[in-house]
Amino acid sequence: MGGQPSIRWAENGEALFHNGERIMVDDFTRTLRGQVVEAQKLLDRLFGGTWEKVSQKINMDRIADSMVRLGAGQSFATNPKNDWLEPGPAKAMRLMEPSIWDSARNRWKRRGVKKWLRDLRLLREVLIVLVHTWGGLPGRGPEVTTLRHCDSWQLIRNIFVTDGQVMIVTDRDKMKAIRDNARKVARFVPELIGRMIVGYITWLIPAERVLRRKCKLAEPRGEQLEFMWRDGSSRVWDTDRLSRQLARVMQAGTGARIGVGRYRPIAIEMGRRIRGLVAKQLESRIEDEDEDDNVDIDPTTGEPVDCGGSWNIVWDLQSTHGTRIARQHYAVHIGFPGKLQPEMIATFKEISKLWHQFLEGESAEEKGPKRKGKRKGKHQAEGQQGTDGSAQTTRRKRAKTGKAGRDVEEDMADGLRTLPTIQQQCCPPT
Repeated sequence: MGGQPSIRWAENGEALFHNGERIMVDDFTRTLRGQVVEAQKLLDRLFGGTWEKVSQKINMDRIADSMVRLGAGQSFATNPKNDWLEPGPAKAMRLMEPSIWDSARNRWKRRGVKKWLRDLRLLREVLIVLVHTWGGLPGRGPEVTTLRHCDSWQLIRNIFVTDGQVMIVTDRDKMKAIRDNARKVARFVPELIGRMIVGYITWLIPAERVLRRKCKLAEPRGEQLEFMWRDGSSRVWDTDRLSRQLARVMQAGTGARIGVGRYRPIAIEMGRRIRGLVAKQLESRIEDEDEDDNVDIDPTTGEPVDCGGSWNIVWDLQSTHGTRIARQHYAVHIGFPGKLQPEMIATFKEISKLWHQFLEGESAEEKGPKRKGKRKGKHQAEGQQGTDGSAQTTRRKRAKTGKAGRDVEEDMADGLRTLPTIQQQCCPPT
């Protein structure tokens, strides 16, 4: 058997079995929507009960950023064009002042500070799961745990804000990343989660550093400051920690303990079942051996032209393997130039959007027609509907799932039609 996991769909298509354990699709998506709600609650505590008001003032379209290396410690949060965000510790500390500062005695409330730091750690645990699960098809654990929110002395950051969305760019080869010649994949999170990431980087990380220093609590070492996921002076969080947190969340929501290792094939299999997601693939010349070094790269778009006689679609690239290898549950390295090109970024964005629609599922469809008032931007509305309605969705009868599922599939098919065709992607005119 070679240790290959067993995965199959139930006849009704409402569940799949992984190693003999049933996982309901509704439970899977509802669990991940619930984590968005949990993150909102934690942010509300961290901002003194004002997160909703604070987040509404984050104009994502106004945030300036670029995909070039700016220098150690630099990111969109240090860009002078984003001074309107008031980056730094002041905003969060001002909103939390009553609980962390004793104005009568002119001193810090250590108990309040420690509680705030504990809530920040809990937020990190939820946020790392959201980034891993909502960005699109998942890569491998180290891609998430080693994310940098700012440039280091050698490496460019992984978090960018482009066209009003948070984009997460990861490298498959860290050594090549140092030479800016790594294989890169872009993932996008929904606007609601994007605002959380902006708030975390812009205000919460700086506030944590100040509070730890003022209260003489354990501080992160210098080489850890650029990483997204850490706590105090602890080491940068590793894949095992992400896997344990994801497993706890999934066990509570689905009844199955799904860590990083199990989540990846399950998510990829669910992705394959989305109608219209897998475009027609030209695989008439599949070779028996994988020749990573024989991958031809178009110099204009940075996309793979041909790999072992089969065409690679971007959906498989985002899950960091090739189309043919996807069927074998194996990984293949796809070479990209150092900089992601605009055409490639646009394609990754559409793929992430299809995954967002799948996870938003029933709640997005049920809440949409009932919402009145000002018309929101499409992506913002999707994110809000997909999370605010999660509690109500839990009580919905599953009889509605069929119709909602068909509507979501139609939306996904519409989204897929906005993608360039595979032939255009892989064979641009010369």
